[in-house]
Amino acid sequence: MAPILKTTDFYSEKCALIYGAILKIFNRGDKIDLLSVIRELKKSGELEAAGGSNFLAKTTSRDTDQIDKSALILVEYSRKRQ
Repeated sequence: MAPILKTTDFYSEKCALIYGAILKIFNRGDKIDLLSVIRELKKSGELEAAGGSNFLAKTTSRDTDQIDKSALILVEYSRKRQ
């Protein structure tokens, strides 16, 4: 996913912040899970701007079977907005 998406591809600021936190964790080589993303957002002071812990929990409970296809759709929409 990291090579496909950039934080600027997201229309939603919340989603961009969450993805940015995920990228930071990924680049450190650490395990990415709900708690690590919450910790990263708290550390950067962006947890509330990203929707808070409850929003993150709801977001991560979604089906991820077609995540690659979803990423490509996001990139396509991002390009159309530019």
